[in-house]
Amino acid sequence: MASSFKNFGLDVKVDDNSTNNLYTAGGSVSAVVHALYISNKSATDVVNVNIKATTDGGSTFFHIGKSLEVDVNNTLVLDKPINLESNDILRIFADPITTTRDVKTVDTITGGTGGSANTYSLQQTSTTGSGTSAVISAVLDGSATPVITISAGGSGHEIGDVITFGNIAPDGSTVQGGGMTDITVRVASTTASDSVDIEAFTSILEIS
Repeated sequence: MASSFKNFGLDVKVDDNSTNNLYTAGGSVSAVVHALYISNKSATDVVNVNIKATTDGGSTFFHIGKSLEVDVNNTLVLDKPINLESNDILRIFADPITTTRDVKTVDTITGGTGGSANTYSLQQTSTTGSGTSAVISAVLDGSATPVITISAGGSGHEIGDVITFGNIAPDGSTVQGGGMTDITVRVASTTASDSVDIEAFTSILEIS
């Protein structure tokens, strides 16, 4: 049996997914997390962080800490050991600071053909999520994929939501798109996606 100490660090974001995995035990490794250090580098924003680990080799997560407050220019230290088995994952992510979650960038643009070539200001007419009030500027030539600029990000949007900007405005009668087919865009990022300034560090004993 061999053992060794290893150090791991992470720039923590708000997404509860694999991008915020601080550590994953190898397939033939068990590990002991000796301590976690979570530092809030912001001078203005108090941040809450979440710590989770799997118990079945990387599938099912359970909270070790939920919405733990880290004050400005301060470090939260968890100094109790955490034991991980083969393929288990240790994940840390933050709660968003901003609650508006306005649209920052979009991708997967479809529609916007036909009608009159021009630049249009288009209000959101529907969404697969619960966000509201997004507005885009769309440059249309009648045939190509439109060039989109975010004019107003709205609020309540989530990454992956698909927002529709219809030819007919939300009032149900005003033509806002010059006869175009409805434009759909996928939300690629929101203001809350990169609104924290958090680092995590841990020292781990691996046993193989």
